[in-house]
Amino acid sequence: MPLLTYPLALAGLTAVPVLIGIYFFRNRFRRHPVSSLVLWQSLGRAKEGGTRLRPLQVPLLFVLELIAIVLLVAAAVDPRWAISGTRRPLVAVLDDSASMHADDGSGSTPRDRAMQALVGEMRSGPWRSIRCLLAGTTTRLLDPAVTTAAGLQTLLPQWHARAPRADLSAAIGTALELAGRDGRVVVLTDRPPAEETTGPRVRWVAFGRPQPNVGFVSAARSSAGGTDRCFLEVAHYGSVPAEVRVVIREGDAPGDRRRATFTLGPRKTRKIRFEVAADLPALYASLADDALDADNEVCLLRAPVRRVRTRVNIADAALRDLVGRALGASGMKSSVEADPQIFFTDSETGESGGGRAWVVRVVAAEKAEAYIGPFVLDREHALCEGLDLDGVVWAASPAASLPGLPVILAGNVPLVTDKEKVTGAREISVQIAPGLSTLPRTPNWPVLVWNLMKWRASFTPGIRRVNVPVGMHAEAAFRERVTEARVVSPDAAARTVPCTGRRVAVPAEMPGRYRVEAGEEAYVFRANFLSATESDLRACASGQWGSWTDSATIQREYASTAWILVLLAVCALVGHAAAASRAGGRI
Repeated sequence: MPLLTYPLALAGLTAVPVLIGIYFFRNRFRRHPVSSLVLWQSLGRAKEGGTRLRPLQVPLLFVLELIAIVLLVAAAVDPRWAISGTRRPLVAVLDDSASMHADDGSGSTPRDRAMQALVGEMRSGPWRSIRCLLAGTTTRLLDPAVTTAAGLQTLLPQWHARAPRADLSAAIGTALELAGRDGRVVVLTDRPPAEETTGPRVRWVAFGRPQPNVGFVSAARSSAGGTDRCFLEVAHYGSVPAEVRVVIREGDAPGDRRRATFTLGPRKTRKIRFEVAADLPALYASLADDALDADNEVCLLRAPVRRVRTRVNIADAALRDLVGRALGASGMKSSVEADPQIFFTDSETGESGGGRAWVVRVVAAEKAEAYIGPFVLDREHALCEGLDLDGVVWAASPAASLPGLPVILAGNVPLVTDKEKVTGAREISVQIAPGLSTLPRTPNWPVLVWNLMKWRASFTPGIRRVNVPVGMHAEAAFRERVTEARVVSPDAAARTVPCTGRRVAVPAEMPGRYRVEAGEEAYVFRANFLSATESDLRACASGQWGSWTDSATIQREYASTAWILVLLAVCALVGHAAAASRAGGRI
């Protein structure tokens, strides 16, 4: 609570020792009866001051002068007190990132200490209510608002602190809107604020402690024929070298299968690559216990092999060879041609491969012209991922008319277009003159075909990525259209997620195994905690920053007492004048 609005005005109290000094050196006079004043007239009036130090006299005039000085200085300070009956709402922004669970050996975590501080604030502060916001990758409001410490203690167990990062800036903006004009915001975290984060009515309180930590920051598993390639990256965040031991277990059977021990220097990383059998259901890797447990274990599931059934019915030999070689290089072509998922043709009419098959019409451009750009690409489209057409010659007919929306253009000439049918299938048109183009001899052509195969495979029933980092989404596709899917989280909690068509995006909010169900279909994916920002605990700190008051708040919510002090000072000065006139100069 602000008491002194202008503390520098207290410098005016230096007038008090000056006043006391004046009275220390003031001469004292005694009454002496004399017969005549004739002999004294030549001395003139006696001096009021003196050169000898004498005991302090405390006459009434001194007391009144001292009171007037103190009152005027106090009025200049402008002391204020809170208007009686003012009770404000408080919005608490709670850091929901995993580093709030860091163990420093004291028996409590930053989250534990923050919860105790918030409950204590509820009991002692002038708060009408407290609302809590969880600041993770997104901001989430905990309902309802509570008015008692007991209600707050019931609400806080929903604060799990498992996110891979905390977007505190966005949460503070939301909290200020919820708090309104009279409310306050407190941020409870484990790190100091950035300069632009704090502001009026915001108090930042950190409960962290810097300490070293070793954790996994990256992990991946990919299919490579008869084996799967695995990749792990371990980071050490500390000031001295540390010995790191990685234990790798294949499958759910007990026992260690592989171990890797090495020394990591401060702020260094180590990449580990190895192969496992393609039919291994799950691979586990773990580190020794340290300050943060969340980043000490990863699990990599076997990724399902996604093959796309294709059929090629292209009469032009050059185009047929061009498409065939790109399909073989993609590694995603199925050996089964029945019921194709993608049907390649160079005919504008005729066989289309079935109602659900995607049709790719590769047209040999007639009266083609060679284009070297400028090429316009729809970078948001799945077909354009990783394409770089600088320096590429792409020959096409400027008179060609391709159905659908343009995906790649040479100036205003469409080279690739995409059209969605009523059934949900796609019709993709590509025009090219192979003999005049350098595109087939660059990586861009197989990349274009691989993008097409990957895009089509993403609609195959199942999980698109079975190993995702916490904070990301896993996409699942079902055979039939569904309106919602049931998701079972690692903590066994079940919830319903809406679907769009036959697809659903499931947020991975905590590490562990997830199960996605819709009808008779069920798929599994795994979320691993991989966050270099949260694993680095060196920037953690304890302290308080910011203030709940600013000049506008003080003027609005705190009453000034300056006018009372000025009025009392005037009364003291009036009394001083009256006493001086009554004394007639003898005091």
